[in-house]
Amino acid sequence: MENLLAKWSYNIKEGDRIVKRQRPKLSKSFVVAFGKLLYMLMSGNSISMQDTSNVTRTGYVYNNINIAATSGNTYYGIIVGSSNAAESINDYNLGTQIAHGAGAGQIQYGANTTGSPTATSTTASFRITRVFTNTSGGNVTIEEIGLAFSSGYYFLIIRDITGTITLTNGQAITINYDLTTTI
Repeated sequence: MENLLAKWSYNIKEGDRIVKRQRPKLSKSFVVAFGKLLYMLMSGNSISMQDTSNVTRTGYVYNNINIAATSGNTYYGIIVGSSNAAESINDYNLGTQIAHGAGAGQIQYGANTTGSPTATSTTASFRITRVFTNTSGGNVTIEEIGLAFSSGYYFLIIRDITGTITLTNGQAITINYDLTTTI
């Protein structure tokens, strides 16, 4: 899978003005559940894997794999956290997920969206995007991001440490994961 890449990036906005931009960085952190997901999709066989609650689930994954989380849903799609613990292939959830809300240390989760695939003569890619807005009245610090899917249960497939991203009250961050394959 050397030619399958995930990159993450973000923009922080105050009103309509971008105040900080992170150019795409290579995700180093596909986790075990990603490989197991591919195995189930391609083989049609069931396999055991840890969900985001650290419960072992075994079963078939059919066409109900979903990352299109609605606003306020913190279980899947792009998710954010405050832990800077090193990534591990065995991660099944973020270290410390930031809750949805307007209270201290919370953040508003927007809807998760997925762009249509694009292709050139050598690459195919698509973008997954989610906007998070800080309405807590104070600062919120993001240290980790992840991507989880739903198939009746929730499974983390990517986790990345971002370094300290501080959102002041009223700022919004748009986080993107770009998945690309090349020949």
